[in-house]
Amino acid sequence: MSPSADLGVVNARVVGAVPPAPRATALAIRAGRIVAVGALADVRGFFGVETEVIDAGGAWAVPAFHDAHLHLLSYARMGAKLDCAGLRSLGELGGALGRRAATRPSGAWVRAVRYDETSWIDGRHPDRHDLDAAVPEHPVHLRHRALHLDVFNTAALRRLQLTDLPMGGLERDPRTGAPTGRVYHAGDRLHQVLEHPTYDELARSVRDASERLLAWGVTSVQDASITNGPAEWTLFHRLAADGYLPLRVFFMPGVSSWRQIPWADAPSARVRQGPVKLMVEEGATDPSQLRAAVASVRGAGRAVALHAVTEAEVALAVDALGDAGARPPAPPSRIEHGAVIPDQFLGPLREAGVFVVGQPSLVHDRGDVYRAEFPPELHPWLHRAGSLVAAGVRYAASSDAPVTEPIPGVGLAAARRRLTASGAPLGTDEALGPLAALAAFTRSPAEAVGASGALGRVRPGAIADVVLLDDEVLEGTDPVAARRPVRMTVMDGRVVWRRPDLS
Repeated sequence: MSPSADLGVVNARVVGAVPPAPRATALAIRAGRIVAVGALADVRGFFGVETEVIDAGGAWAVPAFHDAHLHLLSYARMGAKLDCAGLRSLGELGGALGRRAATRPSGAWVRAVRYDETSWIDGRHPDRHDLDAAVPEHPVHLRHRALHLDVFNTAALRRLQLTDLPMGGLERDPRTGAPTGRVYHAGDRLHQVLEHPTYDELARSVRDASERLLAWGVTSVQDASITNGPAEWTLFHRLAADGYLPLRVFFMPGVSSWRQIPWADAPSARVRQGPVKLMVEEGATDPSQLRAAVASVRGAGRAVALHAVTEAEVALAVDALGDAGARPPAPPSRIEHGAVIPDQFLGPLREAGVFVVGQPSLVHDRGDVYRAEFPPELHPWLHRAGSLVAAGVRYAASSDAPVTEPIPGVGLAAARRRLTASGAPLGTDEALGPLAALAAFTRSPAEAVGASGALGRVRPGAIADVVLLDDEVLEGTDPVAARRPVRMTVMDGRVVWRRPDLS
């Protein structure tokens, strides 16, 4: 007789069971794997005297959430930075920076993130003169909410000697040639010169961020930072080995360094390989060079993840991936973001088997800006989801944290309702049904990294990553419930989070 289950869940409504089990109310877990799913009468035989049995109280039992695209270290470090998301003008920005500087010792950095000029009455990006007026002595580093624009004051430019570097993206005043303080699309180059927190500081931040994600039911993430290279591969493994990183991380290396990463040296099973990340930049990317880079990566049996946001960038990505189906078998390749996808690309994306990894939360967070900036006839193309699924294009959802907060409930609600923060509709025909939305946050991310056999489903043999959800979260009907921690998170067969009001 097989050993008894370590953990059992009863009185649940199981979603995502394979094979389909519409009346499944219980599951049994042993040694980190699901061993049985079904009605209580079918599962009870796996329980023994030492089995911990959890009464779900009628909650939904679903596969744990899997964020298909975020930037974990950036998100973790945000806790130590000034969050500018709620500011409404350059004046408010200057006041907030000045107050933060007053708490810092002389010469210490003032770091701030997530400013959004579109929500300001000024309607423009700050420059070094704005930052100098607010903080003349301390070096200031300000990062845009989309992560692809950094702004420095004069003290920071001098401290990092940025004006002496042959750095693309360093904006200069066309009249004087002096730097404006704005640096565009230079994250990988800035990463080499910026001053970073100590390991202990970063480790504590990663632990805190991981605990928040587990409370929201997220057990697996895909880190899509273009700066990922050998040092980051080693760092993630060290964080996992030291107990600061309890999440499962799929590591996406930048195209400039993926061949230098010691893939065979993987001391922690928590950190796994992901696709190779490439940036597609409208007006800067050479199509022939992009095709060659994609062919080189795929020729080595690796998938590619192409950062493409605008219509022009998606066109370049589709062109580069056009013959992907003719290449040797490899994990599926992807388009990250795909914020604007015209109809004519649906067929090529389906034929190439490409995943579109979108961010439905942006419909909520940025939808009012989109409605103001884009004509109504383009709204159906913005952050598509439902039409992609209907056309047979593979779709996975993500947060792009720290661009949006990585709360799956918020993403589910946005995918289900397609309402902006003000409650206005945006492309409501793109809404997903409850099961399709859930799959976009669970099963599809696992498929996008070739892990669907073990993750993203509730079935015997699968890794026991399971979440207990309130009704309102799965339905996407209650904005308050969407932000609430889940009832329970089980990872690798262990309970790693219980909501205090249910303990």
